[in-house]
Formats: sequence, structure tokens, C-alpha cells
Amino acid sequence: MAGLRGVAGRGLAAVRRAYRIAPQAGKTFEIAPLTITVYPGGMTGPAQVTTPALKLVATLPPGAEGMTTFFAAPKLTVEQKIEPAPGHLAVGAPLTRTITQRAAGTESMLIPPAILADVAGLKRYAKPAATRNIVEDRAGLVAGERTDSASYVADRKGNYNLPPVRIEWWNTTTRRKEKIVLPAVRFSAAAVREKPLFELPVDAMREGMPHQIVVIHARQVIVGCAVVLGMILLIALRARVGSFVRRSDRVVSQARKRWLASDALAWRKLAMAARKGEWRRTIPALYAWMDRGGDFGRPARFENIDATGDQDAASLIAAVESNYAGDDARRRPRWKEIGAVLRRSANRARTKRKDDTLPGPLNRY
Repeated sequence: MAGLRGVAGRGLAAVRRAYRIAPQAGKTFEIAPLTITVYPGGMTGPAQVTTPALKLVATLPPGAEGMTTFFAAPKLTVEQKIEPAPGHLAVGAPLTRTITQRAAGTESMLIPPAILADVAGLKRYAKPAATRNIVEDRAGLVAGERTDSASYVADRKGNYNLPPVRIEWWNTTTRRKEKIVLPAVRFSAAAVREKPLFELPVDAMREGMPHQIVVIHARQVIVGCAVVLGMILLIALRARVGSFVRRSDRVVSQARKRWLASDALAWRKLAMAARKGEWRRTIPALYAWMDRGGDFGRPARFENIDATGDQDAASLIAAVESNYAGDDARRRPRWKEIGAVLRRSANRARTKRKDDTLPGPLNRY
């Protein structure tokens, strides 16, 4: 837009500046005189020269009357972006509207801004416009691009509507006025129960600085407090929990020892071995059960089994003795017979011990 060039000759020097003017309205433009101070050589002081006043008359092409801003380009594309997606937002959460215009063969500084107006009930925080020229090596200037953006924040719950944005431009290819309308944006804001921990930095938002709004919900606070309280209680009760676990281990261990030493387990092992007919395992299991009960002496002996008038008991004793004698031809009793003999013998032994502990009859005189 502005060029600077110096020319040297015989004692002459010149500076030339060129300004490119792009009228955006049809009217008469008056350019005031410019006063320039120079310091020519050979003079004792500065000298001033004044440029003549200029007048420029800009006329609109037929059909462009009534345009607020005259902007001409061979092609214009406009894109609108909403972040986050419009829908339900929390009060205090920002909704950012970004509009990007790209004009073919036009410098970005000539693209007029998109109007992002204020909306009742919303606070608007505009960001500085971003412009760039798209240049290619061989083609030169391809297009200019301008991006306007603003964030809207609701200060109370309700339904809101960002109005549509209308962009007028003059198509130099078709030589007629065209209009691009970006649709309105509708969204709702829901109230939050909590108040913000601090006020938003309004100046920073107005200058377009990066920011993030954090909304803390009551449910999140309650869950967080419960987790922290649970951790505190767990730490405080750690010693008691450890003591309880150790006591529980001792109780389980003692119960297991009692079960391993119980008559019931010994009887079960004896029954399993006898039912399978494994006589070499049946005899050790038989002694193990007799030792636990104490009804056959300590250590238990088969001589303590009362076989008087009991043929099954006598057969059991004879089978055990023949096993130790190496006589495998003798008939071995079955589990039904063994179990019956042991129960009868144990009952007799207990009855005898009970009778021995009773006091004798008193002598009467």
C-alpha cells in the first residue's frame, strides 16, 4: 500500500510515497493538504512544503446503492464455528462464535469485520480480529482472510438466541450485490448450585487471552468429601482393622486345628478307607479314631474291646491280628460291621466309666 523510493541525480534527491485508497462508500472524499518538513543541503535551517488538497469522488456501480459497506471481491466464502456445540450450557460457561471470511484476490485488510452484536442477558467478550494474506510463489496474492470471534457468557439461566449475521458484498464477476446470511444460534443455560470461587478476569477475556471456566457441582463436592472422609477413617482405623484381621486368622487357625484333631474327621477317614477295602489304610485309620476318643485306652488297644458274646467284635480283632501276622487269607470285615462294633464298644466303655464314678450305697446301721 505504501512504497518508498529514493532517486539520486546531479545534486537532486527525491522521496516518493504512494498510497492505495479503496473507497467503501459512494461519496466525495476530501484529502487535506500535508505539510512536509525537509532539511535540504546548503541551507541553515529546515524548510516546509505543503501538498495541494485533493478531492476524490467515489461512485457506486448500479445496484450497489444502500449497501452499508461497499466491499468488492470476485469471490467470498464465509464460515461460522460454534464452540462448544450449542445446546445446554451451565451459567457462567462461555459459548464462542467465530466467523471467518475469505475473499479471493483481495488483501485481508480490506475485508470488513463481521458484526458480532451484544445480546440481552449475555456478556460479550470480543477477541482481536486475525487477518492473513494467502500468497503463492507464482500466483502472488491468492486470497485474504479475516477471522472475528467473540465469547458469550450467560449470567442467569434461560434460553438465548444469537442473531443471524448478514454479510453484504459486491461480486465483481457478476457485477451485482450478494448477501450471505449465517444462521442464528440458539442455546439454553442451566443454573448451577454453587457460586464461582472467584470472579472472571473481564479484562483478560476482552483482550482474547486464553481462559477456562471451571464449574463445581454439589454432587462432585459430596462425592469428593466422602472419599476423603473414607480415607481418613481407614487410616485412623488401620491399627484396629489389622488387630481384627490377626484375631480372625488365629480363630480360623484354631478352628482348623480342632477340626483336624476331631473325632468326626477321624471317623470320616476311617469310613473312606474301609469302604474302599484298603485294609492297610483301614488299620492306621482305625487306631487314629480309637486314640481320639479315649474309650479304648491311651494308647488305644484292641484288647480293650469287650468281645464277650459279640461275634463281630471277635472277627474284627482277629482280622487285625492276622494282618500283623501276615495272614491275608482271613476274611476281612466290611465297614458296616466295623462301624457297628466300634459304636457298641465305645458305648460300653462310656457306661462302665460312668458306673465307676457313681458313689456306692450307704451303709445303714
